[in-house]
Amino acid sequence: VMDSWRGEPLSRAVEAMEARGIDPDSPEAQLFGRKLLSALTEAFGLTILEGGFFHADPHPGNIFVLDDGRVGLIDFGQVKQIGARAS
Repeated sequence: VMDSWRGEPLSRAVEAMEARGIDPDSPEAQLFGRKLLSALTEAFGLTILEGGFFHADPHPGNIFVLDDGRVGLIDFGQVKQIGARAS
């Protein structure tokens, strides 16, 4: 499935903040970092705990911060299914 998202890869987050006049060391940027960490924790937690798989290549170029504040994950070429435990 191919989708088009508006946003920036995490690998360019500092440049995107600076382009918007945000100091990457400011309290605003620190708040952004905390919210991003929370969103990534939820996204990866849901895929692992509810979906039963994990993204095996989650580098900053594969994680997007979308213009509306959501997190987008791309490049699911390396994933691993987590099997059920034997009882």
